[in-house]
Amino acid sequence: LFLFLKHSYKRADLIVVPGVAFDLSGHRIGYGKGYYDRFLQHPGRKAHLVGLCHDFQLIDGAIPADRHDIRMEIIVTDRRIVYVEK
Repeated sequence: LFLFLKHSYKRADLIVVPGVAFDLSGHRIGYGKGYYDRFLQHPGRKAHLVGLCHDFQLIDGAIPADRHDIRMEIIVTDRRIVYVEK
């Protein structure tokens, strides 16, 4: 899947991004390999970013983030949908 996405990032309309945890401002903790982080940094990417997780993985506090981290636009859990403010 990743290799397919790596070559078609300009055509994608929507990218579903998994994570260990998300915060309400759209930041995420991934699985530690950096695959999605590198993929999402492509300058030609126009797709909307949707984080997908269980509700207990969505925290009220802030996840530490760097300036280069890319935030999700929407987070979908098993109980709610959160639209992240820009």
